[in-house]
Amino acid sequence: MSSKEATNHAMSRRNDIPHDNPTTSLVARTKDLHTHTYLTLLSIGQAVALTFLWEEVFRGTENSIFNPALSLNAWLLIFQTLMVVILVWADYFQIIAAFTWIPSLLDAIIPFGLFTSEVFLAKTIMHPAVWFFSYAGFFLFGFLAYKNTLSQIKRRKENQKAIEILYSRFSFSATFVAINIFASLIMAVLVLFVPHLFGLDITKVFIIIILLVTALFMYKTVLAWRKFKTFVEANLTGE
Repeated sequence: MSSKEATNHAMSRRNDIPHDNPTTSLVARTKDLHTHTYLTLLSIGQAVALTFLWEEVFRGTENSIFNPALSLNAWLLIFQTLMVVILVWADYFQIIAAFTWIPSLLDAIIPFGLFTSEVFLAKTIMHPAVWFFSYAGFFLFGFLAYKNTLSQIKRRKENQKAIEILYSRFSFSATFVAINIFASLIMAVLVLFVPHLFGLDITKVFIIIILLVTALFMYKTVLAWRKFKTFVEANLTGE
């Protein structure tokens, strides 16, 4: 082997050796923030919200494990608040599993808004009017979350297949949540100023309505995830 050939061979071997590319490393770290950050915030935020909720439930006395001041309306709001916490977890679980994007500052703000509104929901179960105002605040951050998700996922090619499967579900959710912002505000005002109408306890009526609506929303969430899960299982390799 000539000297020139030896030099070229050495250079070729050197090029084959993996090396750290600063740009690639930066992009990879930033991309990973999406998964790691949201999973961490989800775990902390949902745990805090549930802690405040259970504090209200188990604020008992010597004669009772549960808070004796809890009315039927309060118990219904406890159940609804729990459903809200579960839905936030379920939605973000789906989003993190299906999509990827480079986080923006809005991605850092929205989760804290959602978790703060969940804490307000947990701490106001004894005050339905305030709870409904908190519910409107929750939907406001929920609407921002959906719009941000829909905007972000279309920017990356690797999201294309997941978009085909799940985009309509999250698009529907954004519209649904936007409507609920105003519906919750109307409910809050009515509960505050007109607690009884035509002999009916409108607080209880409104709570039952949102429980039914939440059940429908959760049903659609389950269907969307089943569709996505079926697709992934059908395309598993190396099993």
